Amino acid sequence: MSRKNKHQKNQKGKGTTLANQADRYVLYEKAVQCVEAEIDMVDETFQSLRSRTARILREDFCGTANTSCEWVQRRDDNQAYAVDLDKKVIRWGEKHNIAKLNDDAASRIHLLNDDVLTVDVLPADMVLAMNFSYQIFKTRSQLRRSEEHTSELQSQAYLVCRPLLATKKKNNKHYIVTCISHQ
Repeated sequence: MSRKNKHQKNQKGKGTTLANQADRYVLYEKAVQCVEAEIDMVDETFQSLRSRTARILREDFCGTANTSCEWVQRRDDNQAYAVDLDKKVIRWGEKHNIAKLNDDAASRIHLLNDDVLTVDVLPADMVLAMNFSYQIFKTRSQLRRSEEHTSELQSQAYLVCRPLLATKKKNNKHYIVTCISHQ
């Protein structure tokens, strides 16, 4: 029996495949994100560069808002603005991540279904784009506008972080992140 026919036979006997049953957002969080390490890194970096504690985080391309959830759980006065264009992933994040938070923490996450380049939010201490989603910009002009927007957010008070390389290992935290800082 050919490999293809064997696969089709297995498919018929089992119904849907494991891949079809998998939740893509759960897989994404497990494969790509280590929000504890990300928040540790940006919190420590901000404290080191600014000699104060960050309170307001903006998570661009937030996806499931997992990073924002971790942020608001760190301190009772932390707030997060989570921005993404994809309504479906935002709804998933509300149901699976934000719903797990206590009412106070959940109330300090502001989910915005909007474009990170045009969204109107209060200034944040830190702006994160930690998941390589800025690669959605397909033209030089789009990418240039993204970089200009990032520069517009800079001041003595703000920190903008985008990853160059992020790897997740079980016991080690390895991040090389570009943190654009004006001192």
